[in-house]
Amino acid sequence: MNVFCFKSEVKPFDCWRSAMRRIYRSMTGVINIVFTAAMLGLAAAFFESAKPLEKSLILLGCIWFPLIQPTIIYLQQRKSIRSMPKDMELSFSDSGMQVHLAEKEESIPWNKMYRISIEPGMVILFTDERHGYILTNRNMGQEREAFLSFLKQHN
Repeated sequence: MNVFCFKSEVKPFDCWRSAMRRIYRSMTGVINIVFTAAMLGLAAAFFESAKPLEKSLILLGCIWFPLIQPTIIYLQQRKSIRSMPKDMELSFSDSGMQVHLAEKEESIPWNKMYRISIEPGMVILFTDERHGYILTNRNMGQEREAFLSFLKQHN
């Protein structure tokens, strides 16, 4: 019987990276890229003849999606990490996932797991559409490959 046990230590950058990956895999990401390209084209064509307010708006449009939006998302992730419980331990067996937190324990059988997403640098175990548990490569360490193989058997 395979048993894996990991301490879940999620940093804001981990959540930010996952959020940015989701955004740029969706239609929102395509729109972000098209808008930024259009703003760069607008800047190239009209920046010299634009009035100061127009120049400011063009510059804001050029940096919104590549700089400002990612910064806002990072700050949101940093805020949400503060409310996450510390010292959470996740263990996995053939029966499912067990969450250990202080005096609380929860068992989630594999058939109740909404989705398992294996992403570069992390694994996200979703319990519903919006909530899940993140294990980073830092958390999995040397057991990463064996754990991923184990997950694929239960996915």
